[in-house]
Amino acid sequence: MKHAMAETPWRLIIDEAASGARNMALDEALLESHATGVSPPILRLYRWTPGAISIGYFQSFGREVHEEGCRRHGFEWVRRITGGRAVLHHRELTYAVVVSGDILPGSVLDTYRVISEGLVAGLRRLGIPAALSEDPPPTRDSLSRLSAACFDSTTTSEVSVEGKKLVGSAQGRVRGVILQHGSIPLQLDRDAVVDCLNLGTRTEAIKRILQTKATAVSECVGREVSFDELAEHMQAGFAEHFGLRLEPAGYEPAERARAAELTEEKYATERWNRAIK
Repeated sequence: MKHAMAETPWRLIIDEAASGARNMALDEALLESHATGVSPPILRLYRWTPGAISIGYFQSFGREVHEEGCRRHGFEWVRRITGGRAVLHHRELTYAVVVSGDILPGSVLDTYRVISEGLVAGLRRLGIPAALSEDPPPTRDSLSRLSAACFDSTTTSEVSVEGKKLVGSAQGRVRGVILQHGSIPLQLDRDAVVDCLNLGTRTEAIKRILQTKATAVSECVGREVSFDELAEHMQAGFAEHFGLRLEPAGYEPAERARAAELTEEKYATERWNRAIK
């Protein structure tokens, strides 16, 4: 049976690399475009230059980000409008799904699982035995023991490979529209992850956890995989799984203008990125 998401064509945007501020601004501009009916649903695949730490909307910059470590690696930082924990975006493919809750109804967990199923389909095309984690949602007690790093644990419906987390995703909803975006590492620099986060005395422990609980595409397939190769499989798997018609597209002038405004006034500002929520 055709999935309800397939009732309308989707836009497919495959982007050149951009800064963290620009990438987050583009995601929000596309969300607004879909919310106003200007755009159909969107699948966006993109990358980052330079690398950057993104922190969840509710995280504290001062508690989570190690500025000196970021500068040493040449990385930036940016706050997302979605929740979740900190992610290092470096040598990866990032995906964003923008779709109305009318087209994809359900709770956050329900819709998170549906979108993750599409990601699994794309990864399996590459020969990766990806699956959705069945680990239970975190409790208040378990959350208190987690580090700032997104990839140090899995929870319900996250994409994993043989028990190791492969995709780190976060979801937010604005004006009835779902924005879910996430990191699919092509390679995973575990040392850089711990260098760029404030882990205190847990640095070595988290590094060991990342060795056993996190993985990357290249590690799963045993060879180097390019952004373009992974993007080809991800879009094809997503489309086939849901029966979608993905139509390659660029940006409308108004979307570019709005992204530029959001970059300058929000995502590139210390006021936004250092806010304590």
